[in-house]
Amino acid sequence: MKKWSVVLITILLIFIIQPVIAGTGKDKPAVATTTIRIKVLSEKGEEIPGAKFVSSDIAQAVFSDAEGFVQLTKSGSFQINAIGFAPKTIHSKDLFNFSEVQLTPIN
Repeated sequence: MKKWSVVLITILLIFIIQPVIAGTGKDKPAVATTTIRIKVLSEKGEEIPGAKFVSSDIAQAVFSDAEGFVQLTKSGSFQINAIGFAPKTIHSKDLFNFSEVQLTPIN
């Protein structure tokens, strides 16, 4: 019986001490992320659906919706591509919570 008590106490201590040693995440600083909404427009003010945004930080693309809107996490810079328009790079530090971006048509 004494042997089982020692084993049980050891197991309980492992489950109690392990999170303390590993850290619960409460001591880690929160990373502030800002979500921005961008409307993609032509020089004439027309909405551009399907504009592709590629972040410099991650290799993932996001596309604007049917009304030309896209919602992104503000970080780094973005390369914007749309059919019939010249590519454009924008820096998130230059953007507000809501911004409009104009693309120039290819002649």
